[in-house]
Amino acid sequence: MSLLSWLSPFVVRSLHLLQLQGSKDSIVDALNTAYLEYVAAAAAALEAKELSGGQNTAATDAALENFKQRWELFRVACDRAEEFIESVKQRIGSECLVDEATGSATAKPGQSAAPGLPPISAVRLEQMSKAASD
Repeated sequence: MSLLSWLSPFVVRSLHLLQLQGSKDSIVDALNTAYLEYVAAAAAALEAKELSGGQNTAATDAALENFKQRWELFRVACDRAEEFIESVKQRIGSECLVDEATGSATAKPGQSAAPGLPPISAVRLEQMSKAASD
């Protein structure tokens, strides 16, 4: 086995991790921005209500509408973050499944390696993956 073929899975995983890191950073930035805008809109709505003496005015209505919009945008950002987390969990599960199926999982320190299992077929691997995701 050449060094390149041995390193290939590690390089692919490293590239996936770098891609996930960039995605995570943009999702966290979007979530942070949406949260700050939501809090600012809440403060503006409270201030508009206070300035109007508790009366409904065009300014209070506009501030409340902006607050509702910022709330929805914050919820969307939260949903995207949750979807990202779920996709990472699925990817990790899939990689673990592939490692187990192909026998490329390594033994933990202090444990003897399990006897090598023959790799399973791609069809069987797909069936196992579908069963794991259900």
